[in-house]
Amino acid sequence: MPNIEEKVHVELWYSSNNVLALDFLKEFDKYRHELKDRIEFEPRFVTWACDFCADDYKQEECFGNGKYCAPNHERSSYSNVYGRDIISEDLRQACLHEMLKKQGQEQLWWDYIKYVHQECFDNISGQCSKLGHQEINVKYDTTLSCVSQSFNTTQTKQYLNDNIILAENAAKWKEYGTSFWPSVTIDNLT
Repeated sequence: MPNIEEKVHVELWYSSNNVLALDFLKEFDKYRHELKDRIEFEPRFVTWACDFCADDYKQEECFGNGKYCAPNHERSSYSNVYGRDIISEDLRQACLHEMLKKQGQEQLWWDYIKYVHQECFDNISGQCSKLGHQEINVKYDTTLSCVSQSFNTTQTKQYLNDNIILAENAAKWKEYGTSFWPSVTIDNLT
């Protein structure tokens, strides 16, 4: 890498319902401690645009009126997780990471990820996220406030609202030109 003497910026591009990415995060945490002075880690979230999809599909799977979708093809009778549930968890993870990083408590984010991966994978929900926050002793309402503030609330129907976190991630994803995920970028190189 060009700036080997400095900290490198590492981004993991994933979705909160992707088992491979969550397994990677769980395993990488073991080594992250040794690399803590050498890397700056940032979680990034992948969504797809479906501007011309039917409204009922957008209501279940998307935000931003189809700009940010996370279709869940694994839905079954025992797991009724929709794309909007997945994206909502992505937003909670993004907000929680940013908040804990600013407080110098980034390790708690990793503990949260391990908890929700183990306990919530088949049931991605606000309730399970709340339990994850209790596990790491962080106020759930603070994370929800961040998520709420990231939405443009001019629309009356929630699925129509745009989101600054999702917009930033979508723009970066497009800029990198990466089409596979999970993916890792190091200093803007995939």
